[in-house]
Amino acid sequence: MSKVMSLAGIRIGWIASNSRDLVESIAAVRDYTTISVSQLDDAVAAFVLEPSTWAKLLQRNLDLAKANLAALQSFCRRTLMGL
Repeated sequence: MSKVMSLAGIRIGWIASNSRDLVESIAAVRDYTTISVSQLDDAVAAFVLEPSTWAKLLQRNLDLAKANLAALQSFCRRTLMGL
């Protein structure tokens, strides 16, 4: 959640897999490494994963990436012209 959705600090520990054995193995390890997940974190994560929210956040991130790319290209052009 922290990188893709820009939600630093949200640690939920969800996993999805077609392999029941893998999910059970990870769940067993998780029991020893995680005491609890905040109910607030869990609720925020569930909200963010709703299709309409996901689409809005994805568009926001794409818009930011495009703006950052344009800024970088502009910087590179100005820098190269100054050489």
